[in-house]
Amino acid sequence: MTNGLSGPRKQFLDVLRVLATCAVVLMHVLTGATDVTDASIVPEYRSLLLSVMDLVTWCVPIFLLISGYLFLNPERTLTYPVMIKKYCRRIALAILLFGVPYAASELVVAERTFRIRMIPEALKMTLMGHTWSHMWYLYLILFLYLITPLLKKVLRVLPVWGVAAVMAVIFLGSSVAPFLNKVLDVNSIPVLPDGGVYFLYYLCGYFFAVREVCVDKGRNVWLTAAVAVLALGMILSRTLAGFSIQMAYNYP
Repeated sequence: MTNGLSGPRKQFLDVLRVLATCAVVLMHVLTGATDVTDASIVPEYRSLLLSVMDLVTWCVPIFLLISGYLFLNPERTLTYPVMIKKYCRRIALAILLFGVPYAASELVVAERTFRIRMIPEALKMTLMGHTWSHMWYLYLILFLYLITPLLKKVLRVLPVWGVAAVMAVIFLGSSVAPFLNKVLDVNSIPVLPDGGVYFLYYLCGYFFAVREVCVDKGRNVWLTAAVAVLALGMILSRTLAGFSIQMAYNYP
């Protein structure tokens, strides 16, 4: 079996998918807990919840990295007919299958009744992206799938250093600048649209595909230690230093 590439199936991608899926579920459970629970009398409890949420925010970027790694890999050929019939159609069906009932339920709850006209209204809302907020990822990945064949043509003529330069600009404008505005409580630093960071993650997948290297055990230990130090620093900044900014997908 393969992951969409020639050669044997790469098990690390499956491991990443499972871990990221578990992290998504945990993040939404914790988000619900912080939204409905009054933790003002137990601030340590809220700090703990927010710390765990900080540590699982990598889940969506990982999914985008995997998609970029698979779809933007130079070894893989993807034409628009294949992309639309096989991949875009799957996402579009998921949006309609779940989005229309969600949107219709919103109308029913708002009006406390059901009208047959609510069905086309719900369809229109879904096509415009006005459905439940957790479906935003489907619209995002559908857009990325639609531009993938064109993006692959651009990447074929753009050198790797040029891709890295584009990624650096997006990182500064869509990640670092918004974060600094938030930390400093200002709006004076110019920023790029926040959504650009998702394109950055998609390109990161391409970067890993063309620059794939084997990591020996010694280097793996250092990488694991670096992750542990970063995680500990995030926890301490939240629980002891009182860092109040909630981690977001676009924060560095």
